[in-house]
Amino acid sequence: MITDVDTVFLVYPIWWYKMPMALYSLLEQVDFSGKNIVPVVGHGGSRLGGTDKDIQQLQPQANVKNGFEAYLHKTVRAEQQVEKRLAKFLTENGYTK
Repeated sequence: MITDVDTVFLVYPIWWYKMPMALYSLLEQVDFSGKNIVPVVGHGGSRLGGTDKDIQQLQPQANVKNGFEAYLHKTVRAEQQVEKRLAKFLTENGYTK
């Protein structure tokens, strides 16, 4: 069990509405009971793809929070917008000051 933290950020790409298989393995093997889990995903149009529900099913004793999702464009402007949105998300949800 992860004992030194209250909140775990899972950062991953969405592939066909799914997390990478390594994350499924992690969530099957590590006990996140009582922890806050925040999904942070990049996607090509599927948003969270239902992976927040997959996480909750694999970790029923964890508190899966509203996640952050970003449509990944390959432009500098889009990258800057994602950075700003992520900073705002972290601040508004009390993860940063």
